[in-house]
Amino acid sequence: FSEARRVGKAVAEARARQAGAQAGGGPDARAVDALLAELLRMCQLAEEYNQFMLSKMRSEAAGGQLTAAREAAFRSGGLNVALRELLGSYTVLEEFYMNETVAMALRIDEVSPGQLTSSLVDDVFFILRKCGLRAMASGSTQAAVPLLTELDN
Repeated sequence: FSEARRVGKAVAEARARQAGAQAGGGPDARAVDALLAELLRMCQLAEEYNQFMLSKMRSEAAGGQLTAAREAAFRSGGLNVALRELLGSYTVLEEFYMNETVAMALRIDEVSPGQLTSSLVDDVFFILRKCGLRAMASGSTQAAVPLLTELDN
């Protein structure tokens, strides 16, 4: 998935853009939004699978209790390592998406006559709400906590 969707390239471009190395480049925000939706779905499915497997392991274990060592061995498997890598990429791309779309909202800000606020307020609230809900929908504290902390700043 990562190779086919060129996740590594998108993450590298996003990091370079956020570091200021690229002046006008970086991935397109709409393409990043679509990639984030795919990454989120992959992470959700992997987390559902993990919960299913852990419940099966608990039911098969003696006394219905799974030892911490067995759970740790399961969580250090290949799927979970790949999941953590995807979540890391997700976090970088989500922060990039949030920054780029807020910057775009600043560029297209307009004040309508007779209105007390500009369109910027609505746009930014929509963007931050979308990013926050998407982070919480990941089902992973590894993805949700850094982004919700970023939203709080």
